[in-house]
Amino acid sequence: MNKDLRVILVSHSSSALNRLENTLQENVSLKVTRTLLNEEDYYPLISEVLAADVMVLALSESWENMLDVLAENNKAGNRPATVIVGPDDRPEVIKSALRAGAADYVGESEEKSSLFAAIESSAKAMNSATNSTSDLTLFVTPKGGSGTSTLVVNFAHILAQREGTNVLAMDLDVQYGNLPIFYNEKPSTRLANALINGEPIDSTILDACINNRGKNPNVLATYSDQVISPWDLSTEQVTDLFALLEEKYSHVLVDLPRSIDPLTFYALERAKRIVVIVQQTLSDMRTANQYIRLLLDQGIASDTISIIINRHEKRNIIRMQDFAAAFQGYEILVIPNDYKRVNYASDNTVALIDRWRSAHISKSLLAVSNQIWPTEATSKKSLFSINSSPDKAA
Repeated sequence: MNKDLRVILVSHSSSALNRLENTLQENVSLKVTRTLLNEEDYYPLISEVLAADVMVLALSESWENMLDVLAENNKAGNRPATVIVGPDDRPEVIKSALRAGAADYVGESEEKSSLFAAIESSAKAMNSATNSTSDLTLFVTPKGGSGTSTLVVNFAHILAQREGTNVLAMDLDVQYGNLPIFYNEKPSTRLANALINGEPIDSTILDACINNRGKNPNVLATYSDQVISPWDLSTEQVTDLFALLEEKYSHVLVDLPRSIDPLTFYALERAKRIVVIVQQTLSDMRTANQYIRLLLDQGIASDTISIIINRHEKRNIIRMQDFAAAFQGYEILVIPNDYKRVNYASDNTVALIDRWRSAHISKSLLAVSNQIWPTEATSKKSLFSINSSPDKAA
């Protein structure tokens, strides 16, 4: 942690500010200031907030208004790493705080034992996200069965071949991470056990969990025979995990569960881009539109979001014009349907471009990969994309 970490305490209650200040007074590495809000105010002056490294916001009876304003400032970038202090037994408050952009939530009964650690890990996460040179790309399907894992595997392979850099394919489903199966390898339970037991996530644990495949993409997934909930994971564990991955890999491609919880939201906030995978159906369009709206409501920037229509067929009744109208302003990329080749590649754990490099689907995967991860040698213009009008519909 940086020396003299600047922390601003914010609340409607002077007694809450006194309590928080007393809790932190023994930590000489903190430079603490405080702001007492008026009844009609729900957020401090922007100049005060931006002068701090971490804001600790103690909720009052007007917590909904406070979190609404926090979310607005989160979208505008007018806040540092934020730790929320609130009631212990109100799950709806905790979920709303995380959705508003809080880096961590500390129950009032845990202030003395957990507040300093939450401040430290939140500052570390914000600093890591700011300084990271790693490229984090998330792939998610709001409606299951759209071929997301297949795309992650093949795009990771293309990147590893194209750039010769460290590439990681990662499954962020902490209960049923099955991405290694696509490589005919067994998921490790080591990371799941560490997360369940609250172990610090360090390079030794990480190396033991990763399927190292040499020049090919490495693979990370966690599988557990026990019930594990992302809501039970500590912010410090999640922060350390992503910090290590971003230090180790130039590209991290994540197969993201469609649920929005503390783990997935942490990844969403840090991602350079979010690729939403849909199929060519009306229900997929509606579900994807709803999911994108949810991301925007959580403060995710619209310019990080793009869409891939997977298994596209020209004769389908749902046309490209329909997608362009439904997702105005978003880049729409296309992967054609080729069931036989994809099924063979999955069953035999081979990359499509290695087995059928001249096939239409392989060429489209290469073209779309150049769209998502452009270099000086590739063009952003492609037959496999549509750029609709700049006004976002979702």
